[in-house]
Amino acid sequence: ERVNPNLILLSQRFRGSPEFEVLLAILRDNDIRWLELASRRAAPDDAHQTKAPLAGLFEVDATTSPEIFANHIKSVCRNFHAPSPAHSPAQDLTQGHPLDGKILLIGASTGGVECLIKVLANFTSQCPPTLIVQHTGDKFLPSLISLLNRRCPVPVRSAQPGEIVNSGHVVVAGQGGMHLELTSNRPATCALSARAAVTGHRPSVDALFQSAVPFAKNIVAALLTGMGRDGAEGLLALQRAGATTMAQDEETSIVYGMPRAAAELDAADHVLGISTIAQVLSGQKRLPISHQRAM
Repeated sequence: ERVNPNLILLSQRFRGSPEFEVLLAILRDNDIRWLELASRRAAPDDAHQTKAPLAGLFEVDATTSPEIFANHIKSVCRNFHAPSPAHSPAQDLTQGHPLDGKILLIGASTGGVECLIKVLANFTSQCPPTLIVQHTGDKFLPSLISLLNRRCPVPVRSAQPGEIVNSGHVVVAGQGGMHLELTSNRPATCALSARAAVTGHRPSVDALFQSAVPFAKNIVAALLTGMGRDGAEGLLALQRAGATTMAQDEETSIVYGMPRAAAELDAADHVLGISTIAQVLSGQKRLPISHQRAM
C-alpha cells in the first residue's frame, strides 16, 4: 500500500495462508496486478482449494525463458483501470434503523473479506453497534481494517478494551491475535482476552458469540463463509438464549464449512445468501424476529 507497485509476484504456496485473501483484496482495491507462480511439477494442495478463482496463475519451471516471462508480465500490466472508489460518508436514515436496540455480531473466515465489504457497504451512521471477527494473519489485520474503513461508509476500526458499544460503531478483533468479547456489564463493553485459542482460533468467533449470551435478546448474529466450525456452537448458544441468528448459504459461500456446521446444529434461524444478509444487517430488508429457518 505504501509503495504502490505495478506488479507483485506471489508463490502459489502463499494461497494456503490466512493472509492471502486480505492481500488480494488490497491488491484489487489499489489496482495492483499480481502473478501467482507455480511449479509445473507441483501438485495442487487440495486442503486449501476453494471456489476462489486462480486469477493471475502462471506456471514456471527451469525451462521457462526470460522472454516469455517478461512478455507475460507486460501483458498483465498493460491494461489498468481506476481503483474502486471509496464510499461517501454515511447518511442518516430519517426513520431510524430497523434493528435499533440490537447489537450485530459477524464471524467469518475464508472468503469473508469480500462478504464483509458487501455487508458493510450500505451501513449508515445510525447502524447498530457491530462487532466482527475475521480470521486472518495478525500482521494483515491493520491492512484489513484500513481496507474496510476505506470501502465502507461508516468508520471501521480495531476494537479497544473497555469501549462501550454504541450505534454507528463498527469494530474488528484486530489487536495482537486476541479474542474480542463482550463483557457482561451494562452497558455492554468490549474486552480483549489473551486466553487460549477457542475452536482452534484466536481471535475466535465462538469466543465472541459465547460472551454475548447475556445480551442474547438484543443480539443479531451472522456466521459467514469459512473453513472449519468456529462460531457454530456459539451461534447455537445465542439462539437458545433468544438471539436472532443467521448463517450464509452454501451457494454464496466460498467455503461452506462454518455455516454448514451451524446449519447441521440447526443453530441458524435463517440460512440466507450473502446479499440478503447484507440487506438485513444494513436495514434494507426486514426479517421476522423468530426461530423459523428461511431457505
